[in-house]
Amino acid sequence: MIICTQCGRENPDDQEFCANPACGAFLAYPEQGRRVTAPASAPASSNVSAKLRPPVVRVDPGGESVIVLALHNAGTIVDEYAVEVLGEAAAWITVEPPRLPLFPGDEGAVRLRFRPPRSPAAPAGATPFRVRITSKANPAVRAVEEGVVTVEPFLDLSARLVPRTSRGRLSGRHDVCITSGGNAPVRAALSATDPDELLRFRFAPAALTIAPGQTARPRVRAKPRRRSWLGRVESRPFEVSVAPMGAAPVTAAGVMDQLAILPRWLPGTVAVAAVLVAAGLVLQQTVLKPRAPTSSAVPGSSSTAMPATGGSPSSSTSTTTSGAKGGGGGATTGAVAGGESGGSSASSSTSVPAVAIAAIVPAAACAVNSLTTTSANPAQAIPGVAVTVDNGGSARRAVVTLSANIGVDPGAEVRLAYSVDGGAARENVYGPAYLADHQQYYEGRLVTAVIPLAAGAHTVTPFWRVNGPPNASATVMQRCMTVESAAGKVPATAPIVPAAACAFTSLRTASPAPLQAIPGVAVTVDNGTLARNAVVTFSADTGADPGGEVRLAYSVDGASPQENAYGPANLADHQDSSEGRAVTAVIALPAGSHTITPYWRVSGSPGTGGTMQARCTTVRSEAATVAATEPIIPAATCAFDSLSTTWPTPAQAIPGVAVTVDNGTMARRAIVTFSANVGVDPSAQAHLAYSIDGAPPQENTFGPGHLADHQQYDEGRAVSAVIPLPAGVHTITPYWRVTGGPGISAIIAQRCMTVESAAGA
Repeated sequence: MIICTQCGRENPDDQEFCANPACGAFLAYPEQGRRVTAPASAPASSNVSAKLRPPVVRVDPGGESVIVLALHNAGTIVDEYAVEVLGEAAAWITVEPPRLPLFPGDEGAVRLRFRPPRSPAAPAGATPFRVRITSKANPAVRAVEEGVVTVEPFLDLSARLVPRTSRGRLSGRHDVCITSGGNAPVRAALSATDPDELLRFRFAPAALTIAPGQTARPRVRAKPRRRSWLGRVESRPFEVSVAPMGAAPVTAAGVMDQLAILPRWLPGTVAVAAVLVAAGLVLQQTVLKPRAPTSSAVPGSSSTAMPATGGSPSSSTSTTTSGAKGGGGGATTGAVAGGESGGSSASSSTSVPAVAIAAIVPAAACAVNSLTTTSANPAQAIPGVAVTVDNGGSARRAVVTLSANIGVDPGAEVRLAYSVDGGAARENVYGPAYLADHQQYYEGRLVTAVIPLAAGAHTVTPFWRVNGPPNASATVMQRCMTVESAAGKVPATAPIVPAAACAFTSLRTASPAPLQAIPGVAVTVDNGTLARNAVVTFSADTGADPGGEVRLAYSVDGASPQENAYGPANLADHQDSSEGRAVTAVIALPAGSHTITPYWRVSGSPGTGGTMQARCTTVRSEAATVAATEPIIPAATCAFDSLSTTWPTPAQAIPGVAVTVDNGTMARRAIVTFSANVGVDPSAQAHLAYSIDGAPPQENTFGPGHLADHQQYDEGRAVSAVIPLPAGVHTITPYWRVTGGPGISAIIAQRCMTVESAAGA
């Protein structure tokens, strides 16, 4: 046993060196059992530095990637360092070796081996991890390195029908049990075929998202095209196809046994009854010999066939109400493409061959300086974000998105208006105008508008003003405005099929009323022969009574509306002042024409109400594969698990929503929209940042970064950004952090990020 003469401490283990952290020194000894003395002139200290090379790594599930952690003993004593990986990914990261001894001034390397399982246990997307290095000589000496591992997505879908065989006279019902063994949410569209085309099919829902490791059970109803009145049971085999976006479909076989309307015993029974009736009549006429009646009929009497009750066909009136399926009416709306949606639409589109024009002409502008205005100043232009689009020879509708970090004094509201080509600024004409109300904290806001534009070049300029008591003020900081000038007629083979609808009537609903369609804003898109992702943005002036929450859902082709299935659904929570709210969703749609209808309800105690005024739904139905030469390269992804972070944790990647775009040979601008259900503790603020290709994340550089501030209720938040990207393939990863005091926290639930990498935007 080795004993240090300076403090009398025994050597804790039988190593090559005498560990003496209490004395602050390491003393080499040549043999066991010897007393050693530390020279008084030898100052001793522990210190370590570390570096991940590289700090960002990508790995395939079931595969392997290796990076190096370089360690440097910056102390004056011989030390040994324990290396430990922290975070969600630690379960499948191996450290080789886990402990590394180093002489003073020496460097060494530890390998980090990433082996994510090919299972839902390793979710797709960017996941941050931390490596903690601890000194054995002085455990208080630590170093922490941070990195990000991106696990590539993989799909592993299976499907089966329960029951496999159904029986019915008019229809058969089955559950399609779809299990995702992959590591990313799967957006899939359902369809079915039968070899003899004797069945019709209806799905509820027809498209859905399946979370990793989960099983969904949509229902399919198989209905014979023709009824079988008599005969035996007819077996109708069919096959259900579950088509995930960007991957081959999986199938499940089933059988619908069609029963005859009339039971098999009925014809024989009827025949026997007919024979008995006939025999009775013969017996009556020949044996019983009935006598003639003694009284004659009343002279002049006759039997008159009366018409059936109800109006004649000629008196019926068929009234056709202009409006999209499930959308309601009474609103002024318009569809960009794919048919009219939710009301009359006075389109000024010029007749131009669809194939001769680009589907969308994009434009975007951002500014980062701080602006202030007060009441009762008139509306003034918001500098730095006017955009110009050139429609060429085609009239189009400009789908406008304005996003900003904004705050306003209590009791006041910020109103938004738009000017076209220098004309008067107009509020509540093109879309929601209540940008912020009674919100004294800076938060990211986003609203949309739909502005009809004639052929040629046009400039759209946003204006703002404060409505409230004298000298009430508002401040705008980072801000972006994006415009997609969408052609009215787009071929169904185009990479993007756009549609939009707005309405301006005032609505109100109250708890416990069930979900109801929001009138005037249903949209229809024609996907042609392609399955696509419909990127949906819903924006509205919305308010909810204290203690109440406005929930949003979407119905596809008249199916039951679904909440939190396609994207954030908490439109407003405990917000009794009407403000512009926006959320996005990604809905997988099969080929053909489809109608998306937004629904709403209020969650809260009985009588709790919600209001809605100006509102718009915009849709970009995007093909899964787009050539890198296209003017716009779309990408979108969503995730639905719950996340939390606390102060002072540094910015960390938001898992599940990183997107990759291939710009081909062109430099482009990526127009990014991030939307999520977000809540933060009082006096706290959730910040958003973006990392490009694994570089350090940047806040307030590309667009608004204040996602939520002092908002303890979970609400749908949306902000946009414009990120310049060079040619080639690039990955954009959103990061978040919370600021405030110790223990301050923030949460994110459902979230989506969409990207349009636009040439010349």
